[in-house]
Amino acid sequence: MDKGFITTTYSWYGLVGIRRGKWSPYFMYSDLRSIGPFSDPVASAMANGAFGPSLISFGYAVSQVIAQRNQSQSTVAIGVRYDLMKNIALKAQYDHIQLKDGSYGLYVYPRSQTTPAGNANVISLNLDFVF
Repeated sequence: MDKGFITTTYSWYGLVGIRRGKWSPYFMYSDLRSIGPFSDPVASAMANGAFGPSLISFGYAVSQVIAQRNQSQSTVAIGVRYDLMKNIALKAQYDHIQLKDGSYGLYVYPRSQTTPAGNANVISLNLDFVF
């Protein structure tokens, strides 16, 4: 397998919920696995002439967001949705993100970062609407 610009990954998720009137509690599990070998995507792309001088900073940003070495992680989430009106819903969700196999996960790090961060907990509140 050749080293590519973006790490090859396999992922899946499952979500189960139940609607009770205007309330919809749910549970979700997801898993993301990176498949090696891992490379420095900017260096690889520059070596292949993919960037001109004006695009190097863009390539660096892309490498930090979507091509961090090992991205393996799993997420467990619980949440609830409440229908405020016909086309408006309020959602609250708690996520626990667990890194796997010495992974960096999908976190964004400066280039000097040499060790993966730990697990993360995320709480979100969303207002969804359709118009």
